Amino acid sequence: MDIYFFDIPIYRLPKEKYYKERDDYLKKNIYSGSKEHNEIKKQLYEKCPQQEAYIKSHLIQKYGGAWNYNEIIGWIKLHFLGNQIRGEFWYVIAKKICLTRKKIFEWKDWKLAPEIEIPDDADNKKIFSLIKEYISDCKKEKELKNRYVDTSLIDTIGPYIDWRSLYS
Repeated sequence: MDIYFFDIPIYRLPKEKYYKERDDYLKKNIYSGSKEHNEIKKQLYEKCPQQEAYIKSHLIQKYGGAWNYNEIIGWIKLHFLGNQIRGEFWYVIAKKICLTRKKIFEWKDWKLAPEIEIPDDADNKKIFSLIKEYISDCKKEKELKNRYVDTSLIDTIGPYIDWRSLYS
């Protein structure tokens, strides 16, 4: 019997890199005219800071908005199958993964990395360490090369979950 217990998001790139690229985009585009034109803009923005805030807000939305959720390009759907830990692989349909807001996800594979067996006598701590090991194995797969696998949520709550009861 399958027991699905967690979805791990896969991002196109890490949060810090996304925001750095977005900031570079803002700097490049907020003052994209001639030197004289940019001086006029700076004077306008000094007199009318809400105008600069509006332009920045527009450029941020045009670039892609916030990193959270908008940059997800796939999922690892973790589950127990018998005495194994597995992760289904879901990934965006695209020839090239780039900055985009139109995504359709499709199922790719029954398991992203080889399954890990759970010993019969495993306690909560051991099961959680095996789950983390499985996620670590997934990160090494070629399909996720140069991608960011966000384990922050499972890392935060994992130590407090009664994995033994969930698994049984």
